[in-house]
Amino acid sequence: MDDIMAVNRRNLGSLTYPKGFFKTLAENLKSNLRCEICYYKDLPIAMMVTSKFGKNAIHHYGASKLEPDLRRLRPNNLLIWNAICWAKDMGAEIFDFGTSLLSQKGLISFKEGWGGLTRPLSYKVFPLEGNKIKQFSQEGQAAKYSSLILKKLPLSIYKLLTPGVLKALG
Repeated sequence: MDDIMAVNRRNLGSLTYPKGFFKTLAENLKSNLRCEICYYKDLPIAMMVTSKFGKNAIHHYGASKLEPDLRRLRPNNLLIWNAICWAKDMGAEIFDFGTSLLSQKGLISFKEGWGGLTRPLSYKVFPLEGNKIKQFSQEGQAAKYSSLILKKLPLSIYKLLTPGVLKALG
């Protein structure tokens, strides 16, 4: 799972999560968390993390190998279908496809193709005692230049460097 996520996030020019992120989810959500991996010829090619809370199921994260010969197999479609069936069996009434940046037109179109509705997300950030809120736009100029650099990093350096950067940015 680690390599699927790292390769996917690096190819997209995004930061990756610290290793403890998914462990913490599993420890706290227990049977309300589902992590599924899709294999092709014993090779993991896609993964997805979904949770259920109350009447909602949330697709937290998904990734797949981006090679065209593997992408044509549509492993993410299989994982989403399985997650929707699991959520329904668990009593969920809403399947939340998670957030997307407005610039991610293809991802938004994919989610809407499943019947999803795109809506603005309202939220507030409260600083922890003594800390200032860091403001970092995921679609600003700094993010665009950072993305170009991330895409060029060797995978081993990317996996070592980016979890700490993501944690520092909050």
